[in-house]
Amino acid sequence: PKGRIRPDRGGELLLSGDVRLTQRDIRQLQLAKGAIRGGIDTLLDAAGIGYGQLDGVILCGGFGSWMDPASAERLARRTAAIGNAAGTGAGRILQSASLVEEAGRIAAAAQVVELSSSKLFQKRYIEAMNFPPL
Repeated sequence: PKGRIRPDRGGELLLSGDVRLTQRDIRQLQLAKGAIRGGIDTLLDAAGIGYGQLDGVILCGGFGSWMDPASAERLARRTAAIGNAAGTGAGRILQSASLVEEAGRIAAAAQVVELSSSKLFQKRYIEAMNFPPL
């Protein structure tokens, strides 16, 4: 659960050929896992909703381009990966005056949630770094 490689493994695991998984690799995964889960939980809290109330999740950017939506365990059926949403959206806005107005309305309604100063984020980030027990 803590992500530690057993001492008898020498601090790394041989996966295949010369491919090794080190203690540092696992720690980086834990940090990313904690940040993502902590961020999701904090955003849901700010919106006053739970996972079950989400209509769907859209994965964007590099993260959204490479993540398999099926790995978003509880949300797999309601998750879509769309790639470069910012670039696509900017291109569409440049081609349509009505989309400029719609983008303005969306921007005006957006709420900023500062994760770096959120006590809930910090708590959930740390809690989410551990792995489920085997």
